[in-house]
Amino acid sequence: MRVGPVIGRETMEQVKSRVEGYLSLANTDPVDHLSEYVGKQMIGDVQRWILEKYFASVAGGKINAGHGYDEDPISVQVVKELKEITGAKEVAIVPTGTGANLDLIASFCDANEGEMKFVACDSEHTVNTEGKMLQKAGIKKENMILMPSKSHDGIVLAEDLAQTIEKIDGKFIFQMAIPTNEGVVPTLEELKLLIDTVHNKGGYFLIDGARLTNALVNWGAELGILTELGVDGFTLGTSKKGGLAEVVCINNQEASAQLLSEAKSYGHVSSKESPLSLVTGVFLTTGLWRKEAESENIAATAFAEMIKAEGIIPEFTVGANSVFITLSKEEQEMLASDPDLGWIYSDYGADSNISRIAFTGFQSQESVMAVAKAVCGARNKDVLKESQV
Repeated sequence: MRVGPVIGRETMEQVKSRVEGYLSLANTDPVDHLSEYVGKQMIGDVQRWILEKYFASVAGGKINAGHGYDEDPISVQVVKELKEITGAKEVAIVPTGTGANLDLIASFCDANEGEMKFVACDSEHTVNTEGKMLQKAGIKKENMILMPSKSHDGIVLAEDLAQTIEKIDGKFIFQMAIPTNEGVVPTLEELKLLIDTVHNKGGYFLIDGARLTNALVNWGAELGILTELGVDGFTLGTSKKGGLAEVVCINNQEASAQLLSEAKSYGHVSSKESPLSLVTGVFLTTGLWRKEAESENIAATAFAEMIKAEGIIPEFTVGANSVFITLSKEEQEMLASDPDLGWIYSDYGADSNISRIAFTGFQSQESVMAVAKAVCGARNKDVLKESQV
């Protein structure tokens, strides 16, 4: 015998109406590319297929989607496999890149008593574009030490880093993005020298890995390389790529013990968001991440060569999927309205007109050519010919 009220026809009609209303919003303006990136997003076909399998299983009663905290078997298994693949002591899956950096840095702050110094280049996204994330993580503004980032074309030099941290007493964090926020990928030897420089001074070396897969392809390395090199913690981004979430990996014993608590406080997905874990897990535990990153890197290199032929020289060495060029406000506005481009990032420093054009997904020759033509057109250069590809 049923106890209490039933849902009732009227309530179910309301539910159906709201479901159709919300779903209709997603169908009104389909796009071929993500709003922040150029190029066609063929990776979405794989995401869609995985999600269709998941929700068909939910609808058919084959899987349970009502798990409590830390009980979702998909998320638990994905975390287990990612710990094995990355070699990290602890791993957490979170919805956003900013959330991933928050959990990463907060874990190290909570593992250490007293105030922590935070060292980074002045162009780092954790410093410029992630709101008050650092303060939420436990870093006070007066404890931030910023290095100029444009001195060496996006490369952080070990001697500059050593000079910056020379007078720091106690524990500190140094964080950099790989690729750097200028799109440059240091060599493994250069990276190891930076890591050793920080460790020799008693600091922690953290990596913002929003586009880390592009660097891994550049190196010809696997997901566990950062652990092998001695990186204390890093994020691994997939939400801008073929996954749907971000991964936080910590190798330091004390900080790793704090990670799951931080993730639970700031938005973990290990109980309510198994679709995110599913898509992200498939992306990272198969060859999909490498194939996509290879396509992105090749597209960026090809694009750079095309515009170079017309006299438009990238500001920094192209080592991943981003190309930095100087664009006037008028050129930015012209490109922003072009159907072959998404948003053109112009976030390189507060007063800079250097913009970032990033390729993501599996790129076709036609897609790369269309972007190059748009940029050359905005600069009043000759339109490239197909024979130049």
